Amino acid sequence: MKAVKLISSSIISLLPDDDGNRALDLMNLYRVNHLAVVKNDFYLGVVSDKEINNWNSADEYIEEHLPNLASPHVIYNQHLFDIIEVLEKNNLSVVPVLDENKQYKGVITNRKLLYT
Repeated sequence: MKAVKLISSSIISLLPDDDGNRALDLMNLYRVNHLAVVKNDFYLGVVSDKEINNWNSADEYIEEHLPNLASPHVIYNQHLFDIIEVLEKNNLSVVPVLDENKQYKGVITNRKLLYT
């Protein structure tokens, strides 16, 4: 199965001008520990609840922390086993999916993989 078939349509990405509180609220809503940060369909990285909790304040904007964000991802046509490898190596609850031009397409949750 290819990554594009596993994208979760309900999970939205964060913007650099979102603050940590918004990120934590969305993580709680979607029951994930990570969310992609995207601007104009360009993938900037993944932020985690643990990272936000280490900030001076959750009122800080994600943009202030962009240089520290990891950017693990898969390409839309990668196989299920590649997705699992990225999730495991990076200890992620979601893995961002990009197209061949590095444009953001969505995320795949670790829960979605459990039911595949």
